[in-house]
Amino acid sequence: MTALLGEALDGYLEGMRKFAAARDGASTAPAEARARARATEWEVAQRPGFEKVCRAFSPEEARCVREAASARELPGCGLEPLVTSFTDEVVAAFAANPLR
Repeated sequence: MTALLGEALDGYLEGMRKFAAARDGASTAPAEARARARATEWEVAQRPGFEKVCRAFSPEEARCVREAASARELPGCGLEPLVTSFTDEVVAAFAANPLR
């Protein structure tokens, strides 16, 4: 699950990097480093709750998470609060200051 969120973050950061480069070569590197550090902090903080939720999953829910091909599929597996938290705490923090 965190690998899927990480892949989604990587894709988002790549898109922002290209956008910034089109603005007179602006760089998102410092903000990317902060976002990656924040993602790691978020993962450590969320892991106990995530593990608790997963232990309570039905076999169908567990299979849904295992078979999810992207982060977009995780809310449909019962992980909407976790995905929302990642978006609000990691992605939004980058988006607020992508060029600083």
